[in-house]
Parts: sequence; C-alpha cells; structure tokens
Amino acid sequence: MKKKIPLFFMVLLPIMVNLIFSCDEKFNFFEVNCSDCYRIKPDSGELIIQLTINDENPEVPIAIYRDRIEAGRIRVRDTVSVKTVYIEVPLNHYYSVKAEYKVGNDSVFAVDGDRIKTHRVTDQCDTICWIIKGGRYDLRIKDNVP
Repeated sequence: MKKKIPLFFMVLLPIMVNLIFSCDEKFNFFEVNCSDCYRIKPDSGELIIQLTINDENPEVPIAIYRDRIEAGRIRVRDTVSVKTVYIEVPLNHYYSVKAEYKVGNDSVFAVDGDRIKTHRVTDQCDTICWIIKGGRYDLRIKDNVP
C-alpha cells in the first residue's frame, strides 16, 4: 500500500532545509558568548594550530598556505617547539597548514584546512557584534603512527 505525503510537507520541507542550512547571517544557530564579540568588524584573527611535541619531535616544521596547499601560496614557514601556535592572519579566507614529523627514519605529514571568517550577531547580545569562527587546525599525530 502506497502512502501519500501531504502537499503541506512537500512544500514545507525544502523551506525548512533552506533555513537550517542557509548561509544567510541573519540566522544564528550557534551559541554566542557575548564577551567574545567585537563591536567593530575585525579584519584579522588568529589561526590556532595544535601540534605534537615529543621526544622524537621537539621541533616541528610547519607551513601555512593561503588557500589550498595545491595553490602553493605559502604565507608563513617556521619551525616551532610548542604544542599550540597562534598566527595572526586576514579574515574571511581559507588557509591550509602542513606539519612535518619524524617517525623513525620516515617523514610523516599532517595537513588540515579551514576557513576563518566573521559572523554578524544580531539577536543574542545587547548590541550587534561580530564573532570569529573557524581557523582551528589539529595537526597532532597519534602515538602509533607507523
């Protein structure tokens, strides 16, 4: 026996999906800590890069690319010895990060990419404000990497 889907749901479903997955900044489907808000739209923010620093890798070479790695647009290249690195960059761009680890006689690369962008918050704080979303990169390696 076939069941009929009411016309109401056929019309309503695409509208609801569009609202939930909309890129329109009027819809804020995430919790905002108003103390993290900027009153003026920021033009730069920090990439937060997590690394593995251990006995075998006390220093880790990293490269930060504007856009995807394949584009070859290196913005920063450095060797770091801390587990968390903060790098100031212009907002509303995609960045890729690559770290090189030594595992025995081999080199192992960890890669991650993300867009760091601003969002205008209009309905959760006392005034209109801006928050920064994205820009977090997890390049840690597992202890059992072959």
